[in-house]
Amino acid sequence: VMALEFNFGDLEQKLNNLSRKASNKLTDKALQAGGDIVLEEMNKNVPVDTGLLKSRLDTKFKGSNINRKIDVGILNNKDRAATYGYYQEHGTRRMTGKKWIKKSWQKSIKEASDEIGKVVVNEILK
Repeated sequence: VMALEFNFGDLEQKLNNLSRKASNKLTDKALQAGGDIVLEEMNKNVPVDTGLLKSRLDTKFKGSNINRKIDVGILNNKDRAATYGYYQEHGTRRMTGKKWIKKSWQKSIKEASDEIGKVVVNEILK
């Protein structure tokens, strides 16, 4: 599981002017926008499978206030999907890892970070 984090500390003064609820809503909206971009890229790069691994990819919020983050990746380990995904990423003694999570992260992190920034600016300027 990879976590997408964005430093909201610089915005803390402006966010203090908003109610706590509005601030949390803005944070969630921004993180979800970035997380969706990373998740979309992961879905594109999942190694050929039965659909099980793709069906287990998702996002989940953790933490609160400026420590809020969103986990992106294999979040539901039913049917050992996380184990399968780990082997696809890192390999086994008999199989070379495909590094699909790392590739997804590298391809999408800049766009995801940019999108988080856009959402924050648009929400503050509303």
